[in-house]
Amino acid sequence: MRYVLLTLLLPALVLPQESPPGPSTRGLLDLSPRVFQTYVSGVYESQALLAAALKVPQIICVDPAMNRRELACIVRSGISRLPGKALRRPARVIVFRVLIEEVPCPGFRWEGKNGD
Repeated sequence: MRYVLLTLLLPALVLPQESPPGPSTRGLLDLSPRVFQTYVSGVYESQALLAAALKVPQIICVDPAMNRRELACIVRSGISRLPGKALRRPARVIVFRVLIEEVPCPGFRWEGKNGD
């Protein structure tokens, strides 16, 4: 019974909460460098924690020698190359997409839909 409750409660604790809402794409680009680094790290660490909790492979693999600033620079550069249609999504989705495209785990391949 204990494991059933843990399985039901863990996703609610790990998944990003909608309250308060995250920044929009424009708001994401307006964040200070330190806050942007923290936001990007939070997106990465959330998926790593969720993958570990569910015992599934991660799809984003960051080099352990990479620091938050370097990871944020990769994401900022990746955002600048996204098509305009993709930028209409919530900021956390955009950051996650860029991380998937820029630092995927070996064997994982991103296949976006129609420039989306």
